[in-house]
Amino acid sequence: MKLKQKCKIALDVCMTLLLFVLMAYQITGQLAHEWVGAAMFLCFIAHHILNARWAGGLLKGTYNGFRIFQTAIDLLLLADMLTLMVSGIQMSRYVFAFLPGFGSIAAARRLHMLASYWGFALMSVHLGLHWGMVTGMFRKVRVSKPSPARTAAAWGVAGLIGAYGVYAFWRNQIWMYLFLRAEFVFFDYSQSPVRFFLDYLAMMGLFVFLTYGAVKLLRRKKKAVQT
Repeated sequence: MKLKQKCKIALDVCMTLLLFVLMAYQITGQLAHEWVGAAMFLCFIAHHILNARWAGGLLKGTYNGFRIFQTAIDLLLLADMLTLMVSGIQMSRYVFAFLPGFGSIAAARRLHMLASYWGFALMSVHLGLHWGMVTGMFRKVRVSKPSPARTAAAWGVAGLIGAYGVYAFWRNQIWMYLFLRAEFVFFDYSQSPVRFFLDYLAMMGLFVFLTYGAVKLLRRKKKAVQT
C-alpha cells in the first residue's frame, strides 16, 4: 500500500474518532469540544488536499445512478462541514474567541445543532459507500478462506448492531434534531460514557450497513441485468 493511501486511511480513522468525541459534548465540555472541533477542521482540510483529484474529476466522465448518489452525499457533507465550522467559530468562547463576532448567536446555535446531527448521518452514509474498501482490506490480511457461514455470521452481527442502532436512534430522539423539532439538545448527564459511545457506534453502524447493503444489492441487480 502506498504512503498516500495509508495517510488517507489514517486520516479517515482519525476523523471518525473525532466525530464521536464531538458528539459527546456533555462528556467533554465546551473547551475540549472547541479544541476537538479545531482538530476536525484541520483534518477536514488535509482530507480534501489528499483527495484533490475528486474535485477535479467532478465534471469528467459519465454519471450513473450510483455516482450521482455518491457525489450528492459528498457535496452535502462538504456543505455540512463548512456550516459546522462557520457556526462553531461564531459560538466559540475559547479557541476562536479572538475573532470578531458576526450574525446571531441564537441562529448559529440552531444551525450548529442541525448540521451536527446531519453531519453524523452523512459521514456514516459516506463510510457505508466506501465500506467495500474496508472489507477488502480485511480480506487481504485474513489467513483462512471465506465461507458462507462466516459471511452469514457477519451479516447477523451487523443486523444486531443495526437493530440496537434503531433503538438508540429513537431513544436519543435524534430525529427531533435532524428536523429541528427541538430548540436545544437534551444532554443526559447521568448517562455513562460507555453507554453513550455504544449508542452512537450502533447508530453509525445502522447507517453504514444499510448503505453498504443497498449498494451491494444494486450492484447485484445491475450484474443480473447485464448478463
